[in-house]
Amino acid sequence: GYLVAFTVVLLIFANTRIQILLIGAVLLHEMSVGPGMTLGMQLTITRLGDAGRAMLGQIRSFAAMGFASASFLAGQLFTVGGFPLIFWVAAMFSVFSIQMATVFPPRPKVKRTEEKQAPTKRNPAFYVLVAAQFFAMMGIRNHFAFIFIFFSKDLGIPTAEVGIWAALLAGLEIPFFVLMDKILPRIPSRSAYISGMLGMAVFMFLLGATQSLVVLFFLMIFRGFVWPSLHLSSFVVVSEVSNPRNVATNQAILQVTVPSIAMLLTGPGFGWVFDNLGAQTFFALCGFMCLVAVIVVLSTKRWFSASVPVAQAA
Repeated sequence: GYLVAFTVVLLIFANTRIQILLIGAVLLHEMSVGPGMTLGMQLTITRLGDAGRAMLGQIRSFAAMGFASASFLAGQLFTVGGFPLIFWVAAMFSVFSIQMATVFPPRPKVKRTEEKQAPTKRNPAFYVLVAAQFFAMMGIRNHFAFIFIFFSKDLGIPTAEVGIWAALLAGLEIPFFVLMDKILPRIPSRSAYISGMLGMAVFMFLLGATQSLVVLFFLMIFRGFVWPSLHLSSFVVVSEVSNPRNVATNQAILQVTVPSIAMLLTGPGFGWVFDNLGAQTFFALCGFMCLVAVIVVLSTKRWFSASVPVAQAA
């Protein structure tokens, strides 16, 4: 379903400049693509857990590979036909992806009936994660919304070459996503979440101060390590503190609802900071939001350690 919606969004972007239609396309994207990807991630975690296999990072690395390939291709297409051609080609690939989705098993014809149970009480640690994620997404979502503008406007990278740098940004994540399959099982997911968040804060603080493409390259290598740690652990820690009956809902709240609200409430303000106070202040503010998220999680350690994860106790 979300692939169909994504195709429609791309076709709208490719064929119109009417503002109300573009806003509608963005809303359709947020209502369909984000939840679909999040639920797919939780399904992957569940299936891997049932099979006893630690390869979430390997699977997620293919997404980074896809983003890197798409970013590089987009840069080449831009020089030929601009943004409309990019969206047309993306829509074509999305249609091909719809055909590939037929590998999933069909929906059961007979709906399984289950006894009604009392509403599941959420672990207090989940509410801590919601608060931390709200602050974290202020920084991470806003920084990603402006990072490529920063590449072009402040670092002087030509628009056609921004796609190459975007591809490099995602491509450097691939080996570290695979490496996380060895690291994450050996450390608490909460610790991985905190270290990844701290790493992203450091990356943002340094990014705003850099004026050298060489320094930028090494910062991207550093980000390639810390982002997989944060991204994967954010899914794993929610799965650990959630009851199996509401884990998918909790993932959707943390990975889709909270980031969307954070961007809706703070996006215009962060955009004003970027335009009027400069990139260094903007990225420092983004990094500070990640530090606030770290403080929230650190100050509530007892909420994580005082109770057995609900998913394990069920």
